[in-house]
Amino acid sequence: MKKRTANRIITLLTAAVIALGAVSVYQYNRAEDYRRMADAGYQRAFSELCTSVSGLDTALQKAQYATSPTMISAVCTEIFGKAMTAQMSLGVLPLSTQELEQTAGFISRVGDYAYSLSRLAAQGAPYTKEQL
Repeated sequence: MKKRTANRIITLLTAAVIALGAVSVYQYNRAEDYRRMADAGYQRAFSELCTSVSGLDTALQKAQYATSPTMISAVCTEIFGKAMTAQMSLGVLPLSTQELEQTAGFISRVGDYAYSLSRLAAQGAPYTKEQL
């Protein structure tokens, strides 16, 4: 009877170790999948940030040449949209340094200023030299 009990215990322990190993492999694979998905999300956010900042630069250059209130409103709305997209992309990135916070603040101010100019332009007011 003792030999039979010992065999059962060894069999149960072996099955438990195998099950634990299988669960460990499964959980490791899930963790790797999540890590890959997070990395892909960060890469997408960084790419979106670069695209938005580039588009923001282009729109800011266009704003210097806008003359009519309609053009000013359109360009300022574009600037606001690009600034908001850049800000959202910065928020997704897993970085938090003082420089990035200052960059996010600057982008936010650019977007807010462009929004206020767009509202003024919608009322028919062109740029003043000070605003430009």
